[in-house]
Amino acid sequence: MARAQSRFDHWTADNGLPQNAVRDMAQRIILLLGLSCLLPDGVAGQTLSTHKALGRYQQLVWQDQHGLPQNGVLAILRARDGYLWLGTIEGAARFDGVRFVVFDNNNTPEIKNNQILSLAEDRAGSLWLGSVGGGLTRHTDGRFRLYTTRDGLSSDIVRCLLADRAGNLWIGTRGGGLNLFRDERFTAYTSKDGLPGDQITTLAEDAHGVLWIGTTKGLARFEQGRFTAYTTREGLPGDRVNALCVDSASNLLVGTGGGLCRFEQGRCVVDGTLIHGSVTALYEDRQRNLWIGTGGNGLFLRKDGRLAQYTVRDGLPSETVLALYQDPDGDLWAGTVDGGLVQLREGRFSVYTMEDGLPHNFVAAVFEDSQQNLWLGTNGGLSRLKDGSITTYPFPQGRPESGSIAEDRAGNLWFSGNGQLHQLRNGQFVRWTGLPHEPVRELLGDRAGNLWLGTPGHGLTLFREGRFRSFDTRAGLADDEVTALYEGRSGTIWIGTLNGGISRFEAATQRFTSWTVKDGLPGDQVLAFHEDRAGSLWIGTSGGGLRRFKDGRFAAVTVKHGLYDNRTFQILSDTEDDSGALWMSSNRGIFRVSLRELNECAEGRRASVTSFAYGVADGMLSRECN
Repeated sequence: MARAQSRFDHWTADNGLPQNAVRDMAQRIILLLGLSCLLPDGVAGQTLSTHKALGRYQQLVWQDQHGLPQNGVLAILRARDGYLWLGTIEGAARFDGVRFVVFDNNNTPEIKNNQILSLAEDRAGSLWLGSVGGGLTRHTDGRFRLYTTRDGLSSDIVRCLLADRAGNLWIGTRGGGLNLFRDERFTAYTSKDGLPGDQITTLAEDAHGVLWIGTTKGLARFEQGRFTAYTTREGLPGDRVNALCVDSASNLLVGTGGGLCRFEQGRCVVDGTLIHGSVTALYEDRQRNLWIGTGGNGLFLRKDGRLAQYTVRDGLPSETVLALYQDPDGDLWAGTVDGGLVQLREGRFSVYTMEDGLPHNFVAAVFEDSQQNLWLGTNGGLSRLKDGSITTYPFPQGRPESGSIAEDRAGNLWFSGNGQLHQLRNGQFVRWTGLPHEPVRELLGDRAGNLWLGTPGHGLTLFREGRFRSFDTRAGLADDEVTALYEGRSGTIWIGTLNGGISRFEAATQRFTSWTVKDGLPGDQVLAFHEDRAGSLWIGTSGGGLRRFKDGRFAAVTVKHGLYDNRTFQILSDTEDDSGALWMSSNRGIFRVSLRELNECAEGRRASVTSFAYGVADGMLSRECN
C-alpha cells in the first residue's frame, strides 16, 4: 500500500491515520459514512485526543505522555529544516510529527534555563531561542551558541524575538528594553529612548518595514530611528500589549489585557466582531481567518466577520492559549499554558452531525435523488441535505431505525424505516400496507418504473403499478436473505444475498440466474455491487474481499493482493475508464484503488494493487462506515 503523503515522514496508524493513508482526495464523492462512535487513536501506547473542533477542523492534542517535555507550550515555529520547534517550560522540543527531541540544560550546555519563551529563525537560517534568565541561544547547522549580558545583551530574560526582512534580529527583554542584534553586536533601546516601558512582550513588522513593539505599558512604533508611544489615551483596551498581528489588509491588530483592537491613524478602534478580555495570541492564516488566543476564554476564530469560540467544554485541553502558528500544510498549531500542543487540521471530509441539524449521528443510508438532493437515513428519521441545509421529516411512529432509501421513475421517494415501506408525499410519510413480507431491508427503484424490496428471510418483492409480486428460492433466487440490490447498465437487476451468492434477474425472460460458492464466490454476505464502463461487475463482500465478474468468470482481489480491507460496504467510482479508481467504504475507513490495477490483478497481470485509505486524520469523526 502507498505511504501517507504528509509533511512529516512518520505518520502511521498509531498516530490516528488509517494504515498508509494519503491526503489527496481526487474528487468529491458520496460515500456512506457511519458516525455512530468516536474512536481515539493511539500514539506510542498512549491516547491522542482527536475530535471535531470549530466546525470542520479536527483536533489532535500532544502532551507529555506523547514526548512533549512539559504541557506548557510558550512558542511555536516551523523551521526551514521542516521540523516544528516548540518553546516549553522544560526546554526546546523539535517535533517531526511523531516524535519529540528535547534540548535542555541536561544535554545542551548552551541552554542555561529550560523555560524557552520565544523562537525565531533569521534570514540566514539560524534558529534563535530566548529564555528566562538564560539569555539568547542560537542554533546553526546542529551547533548551539549562547549570548548573555556578558556579550552585550541588556537582559538575560528574553521575552520575544523577531527576525525582520532586512536580516536583523530584534530581541524584546523583560526589564532591559529592546535589543537589536546586527553584525554580532547588540544595541539596546529603553524607555529613555522613547519606549513606553522596558518590559517588552511582543514584536511585529508591517509591510513598510515599520517595527511595532508591545510592552507592559503600551504600544510603540519604531521608524527611521525614532519611537512613538501609544497608551490607553489612544484607545488601547489595556496598557499591557500581549500580541500583535499585521493582517493581509495591512491592519495592525493589537491584543491587550483588556481586549482586542485595530490600530489605525494613531488610534485603536474596537468593532463589534472583536472580543474583550485578555488576548494572548493572534494569528491570521492563509485563508485570512483570524485566530485569537485568550488568557482564560479559550480560542476564537473570526471568519467572514463572525466569531466562533472553542473552550474546554468543546474539548480544548486548556483555556489559556499562548502561541499560534500555521504550518505550510495549513494545519494550525496552538500552544497552551497547561494543556500541551493542539493541532487543528482542516479535514479533507466535511462532516455533518447533530450540531449541524441531523436528528441522529448514526447515518446508515445516503441517497442522491434525481434533483441532486442528498437524503440521509438516520436513527432519528429521514433528512434532506440541500445547499448545505438539513431538513428532517418527522416519522409517523416515533424514532425509526434507519433503513434504505430509493426513488422511483415518477420521482417518489421511498424509505424502509423500521423495516416498513413508506412513501414521502408532500413532506409526510405514508405507510404502504398489504406487503407480502416484512421487514423490508433493501430498496431499489429501477429505470423501468419498478420498486424492488429485499427482505431478510422472505426473498425479493417487486412492486409495480400498486401490486406486489414475490420471488424466493423456489423461483430461482440464490437465497431468501437479500442483502444488496443493484441495477446494471442494461437494466439487469443484481441481487446479493447473505449466504447463497448472487442472482441476476432479466426482465425480458422474467427469470433468475444464480452463482454461488461453487462458481467462485466467497461464502460471505454480498454487500455491494458496481458495474464499470467495460461491463465488469465488482462485488463487495463482508469478508471475502472484492470479486470481479466478467465473461462468466469470477476473480478475487483481497488484502493478500493489497486491498485495504476485505469487507466492503459500498463501491463507487470517480471515472470509469482505466484512469479512474473505485472508492470503497469499510469498518476501517474509506479507500480507493486504481481500476486499471484492479483489472490487471484480477487477470493475473500484476501481483498486487495499491490502496489509499482515509480516516479520522483526514476529517472523519469515525473511520467506521456501514
